[in-house]
Amino acid sequence: MKLCLVSTYPQQGSQNIGDALITNATMNYLRDKLDECSLDFCSLWRASSWDSVKSEVLASDFIVFPCLAIRRDMAEIQYPFIERIMESEKPFFILAAGTSLPVDGADINFSNVVSERTASILRRIDDQALFFSSRGALTQSFLSSLGLKNARLTGDIAFYDPRFLGRRFGPVTCVRRIAVSDPHYGTRYATVTRTLLAALSAIFPDADIDILQHGNDKSVTAGLVDEGFTVREIFRDKDSGLDAYDDYDLHVGFRVHGHVSSLNRRIPSYLLEQDGRGADYGLTLDANISIPCYPREANLSRLARLERRLRGGSNGAFGTDAITALVAMLRKDRDEQFRKFLGLEEQLIGFTRAFAPVAELIEDHSKSGEARRGASE
Repeated sequence: MKLCLVSTYPQQGSQNIGDALITNATMNYLRDKLDECSLDFCSLWRASSWDSVKSEVLASDFIVFPCLAIRRDMAEIQYPFIERIMESEKPFFILAAGTSLPVDGADINFSNVVSERTASILRRIDDQALFFSSRGALTQSFLSSLGLKNARLTGDIAFYDPRFLGRRFGPVTCVRRIAVSDPHYGTRYATVTRTLLAALSAIFPDADIDILQHGNDKSVTAGLVDEGFTVREIFRDKDSGLDAYDDYDLHVGFRVHGHVSSLNRRIPSYLLEQDGRGADYGLTLDANISIPCYPREANLSRLARLERRLRGGSNGAFGTDAITALVAMLRKDRDEQFRKFLGLEEQLIGFTRAFAPVAELIEDHSKSGEARRGASE
């Protein structure tokens, strides 16, 4: 059985290790749940041309989109061959679709998030996909606003890691090593990152603090190395780089898949939400363990909003209020031995259970296809 995964991992460019985790977790999940089947995987870059992937797609039994990146013009930019897949009549699955909604404005106007063409494609996907799920509450609310009936909230497929299923969160009495995941937007978050590092040093004066670099962007980390901080370029090992989180007692940072990797290992983790992706996780996880950390246009004057847009983002002065709030949360949770995390593993395990229908649908679809072939012979 051949399964094609349409991957969000950029082999070139940012080399975001979180996207590699999504692809690897999906493969592992399908291998484990279809262990009696002979599986042959291929991985396609989501932004490839149709001509370059056509033969692989047409030779496949199933197409899987792990963490479909829903964006305004995704059929033109992120997934230029997605309509060809739908036209091919190949059975396909959407696992844990995600958005990056504009959460820094006065309000989130769902009607302006995607183009009419993208909205139409999402409705077609809702009709055609054998399985369609979202990875966060905000994304699910958006899909519902489009009138989608079949999409369901499952959480992130990246939470699947059978190595840690038996682990439980427990009280943490001593924090010796802290991992800080780097920001997506390096230059924009330079001031916030340094404020965060200073705050962590004050709260945990005896702890070693390392910066874990998830993508190939040195706009912040190069300066931190010069200042004497340890930076681990975990993105250079896309398959096992995230195992670096095994070495720490606490994660505080900006990357959603640093958050996922720590929580998978039952390590307390706090996320600074940079955009709608972070907000999606913050609204979905039961524990109060994330802080919005983005420039809110609602709090800016019209002139300041115009200046920020002309600059292509913030001038780096925002976000220190988020660190103030985070410090208050961390001091309280430290004094309570991080007991707020106790039991959170049940929700994380529940995320992976929500994907059970995928394996069942593949098995049923395969059996019905074999039956049809047998009848025709």
